[in-house]
Amino acid sequence: MIGGIKHFARNNWVRFIKFLSTGFVAFLFSELVIYIGLVTVGKKNIVPIDVVSAVTSIALGFFLNDAWTTRNMGYHPKGARITALRLVGYEGVYAIGNVIALSIQLFLFYVYGVNPLLGNLVGAVVATPFNYLVTMKLIWRIKLLQSAQ
Repeated sequence: MIGGIKHFARNNWVRFIKFLSTGFVAFLFSELVIYIGLVTVGKKNIVPIDVVSAVTSIALGFFLNDAWTTRNMGYHPKGARITALRLVGYEGVYAIGNVIALSIQLFLFYVYGVNPLLGNLVGAVVATPFNYLVTMKLIWRIKLLQSAQ
């Protein structure tokens, strides 16, 4: 098992660093959307704010990953329709990851009074490995145990 983990890490570290980088940009965008939402409509509307933040930042992450993280690797068909379908699939995968992240954020907010921006960060960190593995496998169809290019 340890050998498999080492093989996986060796073959995915560059792509994972790129994934983290694009995810960080998308995360900063989500934090900005949450901040603007909290300032304009208040904490009582945290769930709708989170939904808008998630959908828009996930779309940004998809386009950044498609252009940089997985460029020259995996599945990149051309055309607006197929790109839109892949974006919907990416949003779907991230919807599951966001259930994890938003559950953590809301738990920390309602139980411990943690600022929603900090709770969003904690939830995003916990959901990141799931999002990486599933999107690479399903959206870009990259074989994660083969050498990265």
